[in-house]
Amino acid sequence: MSNELILTVVGPDRPGIVAKIAAVVSESGGNWLESRLLRLGGQFSGALRIEIDPAHIEVFQGHINRLSDEHLIINISQGQEAKESKPLKKSIMNLSGQDQKGIVKNVFEIFQKYGVNVEELETSIRGAPWSGHALFEAKATLSSAPDLDFSPILEDLESISNDLLVDIDWIGP
Repeated sequence: MSNELILTVVGPDRPGIVAKIAAVVSESGGNWLESRLLRLGGQFSGALRIEIDPAHIEVFQGHINRLSDEHLIINISQGQEAKESKPLKKSIMNLSGQDQKGIVKNVFEIFQKYGVNVEELETSIRGAPWSGHALFEAKATLSSAPDLDFSPILEDLESISNDLLVDIDWIGP
């Protein structure tokens, strides 16, 4: 029987961080299941899910504490078993427009209002080729109840897209 753990890691980016984390997981008899790792603002940032035998958790924690000496902040939480449920509706939203405060807040409050879950969100800023102004871009993978009517959500998104001067493309139901 194995335990699933979720690790979040943040610290100054440099070569070798992933190799060191992988070594700790391996030395502890663990298995690396999935992860999202990236360089963000000069910092290494990541989340990973591992599987480890409960008998080895103490050894694992001893090894992982070594990484704290390397200026990495590591949080460990217990993974949760997936609950049996109805299949979820999946959607993808792509958004782009001139950067301004409040875009993420306004868009994601709509999803919250209708019970839409954000499974993954990637955002970035880049220079717009036609003006040189900062262009905000977002891509979100969303899930919702299979019987959710998306009409009011799309209407709400359309109404704020005009106020925020953003384009929103929707892929899904």
